[in-house]
Amino acid sequence: MSTRGAAALALLLASCGEYTTTSPAPDISGSWRYSQVVQGGGTTCGDGGTLTITQNGERLSGSLTGRGGCQSQSVAIDYLRQDALLNGEIARSAVAFEAGACRYQGTAVGNPVTQAGGSATCSNLASTGLVVSGSWELLRP
Repeated sequence: MSTRGAAALALLLASCGEYTTTSPAPDISGSWRYSQVVQGGGTTCGDGGTLTITQNGERLSGSLTGRGGCQSQSVAIDYLRQDALLNGEIARSAVAFEAGACRYQGTAVGNPVTQAGGSATCSNLASTGLVVSGSWELLRP
């Protein structure tokens, strides 16, 4: 093998090592203040409360408790949320989970993690019959 070929092979192997090395998932367990605002079909919904996360490696579970409201030109709806956190996972800084009618995807920020946020999509939130989407945020209390 030529020197140039050996150098190319060494570079290729070194770059592959970056992808095979895994670091532990950041710790986002504990109690968080959450908020979200979602919109669709002429309706805007917003809610906030507490999200409690239990973490086992990259797997997340827990519960969400909050209150909010939806507003359109013709109707206003207040609602309470008490939802289990399901299908949650964190890989590096990427976070995803479901709670009630909503699916959340986003990014955890900080070391240790002090906040997270991203996009939310909800189907039939507060029995509106609508698919609404927007953003969410978690902050440590």
